[in-house]
Amino acid sequence: MASQIIREWSGINTFASATQKKLLELLGKLKQEDVNSLTILVMGKGGVGKSSTLNSIIGERVVSISPFQSEGPRPVMVSRSRAGFTLNIIDTPGLIEGGYINDMALDIIKRFLLNKTIDVLLYVDRLDAYRVDNLDKLVAKAITDSFGKGIWNKAIIALTHAQFSPPDGLPYDEFVSKRSEALLKVVRAGAHIKKDVAQFCTQRVNQDSNLGCCMARWHSTTTSMLSLNSKHCTFNYVIYDGVDEEMDHGQSEEAATFECNDSDEEKIEGYDAELAAVEDDAASIPVVLVENSGRCNTNDSGEKVLPNGTAWIPHLVQTITETALNESESIHVDKNLIEGPNPNQRGKLWIPLVFALQYFFVMKPIKGLIRRDIAKESRPAWEMRDAGFRRRDLY
Repeated sequence: MASQIIREWSGINTFASATQKKLLELLGKLKQEDVNSLTILVMGKGGVGKSSTLNSIIGERVVSISPFQSEGPRPVMVSRSRAGFTLNIIDTPGLIEGGYINDMALDIIKRFLLNKTIDVLLYVDRLDAYRVDNLDKLVAKAITDSFGKGIWNKAIIALTHAQFSPPDGLPYDEFVSKRSEALLKVVRAGAHIKKDVAQFCTQRVNQDSNLGCCMARWHSTTTSMLSLNSKHCTFNYVIYDGVDEEMDHGQSEEAATFECNDSDEEKIEGYDAELAAVEDDAASIPVVLVENSGRCNTNDSGEKVLPNGTAWIPHLVQTITETALNESESIHVDKNLIEGPNPNQRGKLWIPLVFALQYFFVMKPIKGLIRRDIAKESRPAWEMRDAGFRRRDLY
């Protein structure tokens, strides 16, 4: 297979001077952390602006797009180099086909990513979508099943079509917040993130029911809140699968009340810190806004800005930089990740032990019992007579 062509990142020169300056500062920050290359995987449903976002970041029309053509059937990696730093962005086909996950497209993506390392997942959707549904959850689940839950520690949600006027006079920032939270909710559900928090509280209560007084309550962010004091606490949580409209399906509740002693304060503080760490993981997926069209407004410096005044390209690249440099490990896509563990290898180490156990605890005792039965058995007269004849013939 031909090696990937890495071209000079000349598209950065097409940005406004202020944007160029910020981008070069961010590249410098990456190099200071000994990061000389960065690979961004762009995924999502079809028609949400994945290819356009790639073009906007690069500053060139490197992936052809048309409103009257379907997306390309295969992933495309675009590589650009600037001042010793290499940026790789992988555009992928949409994951939904006919209302279902396109398993063929997903398999092609995984094969394409073999032996590559994903530093950032850019999960793309549209800001001007008014609702989320089960398809969003299925996409998040498909990504999780393919690359592991850890990929969401390296994820950013990008909402395109951000040059948008919310309906019914709703304030822009309020609409963005509601849309972001609705999408985050189903992404966390598909990625099995929110269950970790409930499991944490359940484990703590099971370990020490007298001390495990906590209240884990799902609220608007679908993370949980821990409330602890040294007197009386209530443990009350709700786990459900799906979005608000579907809470009557698969919903379960558990509640219990526990008392805590004054001497338990140190342990309580430890529980609080542990849960805070779990919640940070559940709530740490950042959301950025993107406007790829030529009608995007500009500020006095010529930078493309959103209705809230944010220069979105520097903000997106800054979020990418922060995500790449966070404490979570990048995702290396190897054969084991794509195909799963070899079933033929599974349990091979146990075979000698199983045979040994069978011999010493099954076969050997049975043989001993058979010998003892034979020794105790009284032989008939005709058998003893025949045995005597055989001995006489031998001599």
